[in-house]
Amino acid sequence: MGSPTVLLVLLIFATMYCIICLDVVNPWLGGYQTAQGCFHLLTFTLLMSMALISYALTVTRDPGPVPAYDGLGSQPNDGLGDAECGDVDAGVKAKTTAVHVEVKRKGNGTAPRFCSKCLAYKPPRTHHCRQCRRCVLKMDHHCVWVANCVGHGNQKAFFLFLFYTTLSLVYALYLLISFGIDMLHQQAETKTSSFQSHRAPLPSIARPCFAGALLLPLSMGVGSLFAWHTRLVATNQTTIETYEGVRVRKTLASGETASASHSRVYDVGLWANVTSILGDNPPLWFVPWVGGPIGPGSAAGDGVRFPTRLDL
Repeated sequence: MGSPTVLLVLLIFATMYCIICLDVVNPWLGGYQTAQGCFHLLTFTLLMSMALISYALTVTRDPGPVPAYDGLGSQPNDGLGDAECGDVDAGVKAKTTAVHVEVKRKGNGTAPRFCSKCLAYKPPRTHHCRQCRRCVLKMDHHCVWVANCVGHGNQKAFFLFLFYTTLSLVYALYLLISFGIDMLHQQAETKTSSFQSHRAPLPSIARPCFAGALLLPLSMGVGSLFAWHTRLVATNQTTIETYEGVRVRKTLASGETASASHSRVYDVGLWANVTSILGDNPPLWFVPWVGGPIGPGSAAGDGVRFPTRLDL
């Protein structure tokens, strides 16, 4: 977590938390001394904690190491053998060839995608990241704010980071706006210098104003990004796939081939799309360290093979 952008994100989180708790909730609602203040402090602390945990997992988790892959949709260690070397019988070879292969999207070639930098075949949805200098399974994009790629291994953590951060920012804005409205009402009712005894000192007013000026664009930016990734999760797309045409070829055991070329070729239904990323246990969807593609309670999928519209 030594990246300057990561430290900046942590600084923004710490600044927002301190201002909301110390300069808004404490002087306005009495902090932990009142039921209302206690409720808001605990709620805001919970949202910020979940956002930070999700952020830490996004930063530290490997987005998707690419296993050895032969370009035919199988891995050398899956017991299928090497179909090109002729060391498997017909039954195993049929099982090997009845797979999906994402083919080159530039030009008219139909060969499996090959990374000239890693000198290895790329499984479907895998892309080479120039910043990380490696291929990443189901790569969505390289995010400078997490100093890491977002891919198969940390997509759920990144999505929940956006979710909890959006909630935290909106909740902080709600508290700030409510605080400001209450102060204005007190000032309007008093209209005398006696209001000075009720008004917070200038430093306490200045910091919430600074926080509000920072929170408004942050809420709009992060909220828009969260809405975008909600759409991606619902349609089982990646950011890269929305800007590129995706072609998939399925070689059947009979030797026939079927192909699909569609911007949402991996969209296999809302439920299947969501569970492939967040896990198949809805109560655990909002727990960043459980479920998802990896870890305890992980959803089906190894980041190499994906169902497509051809399977429907």
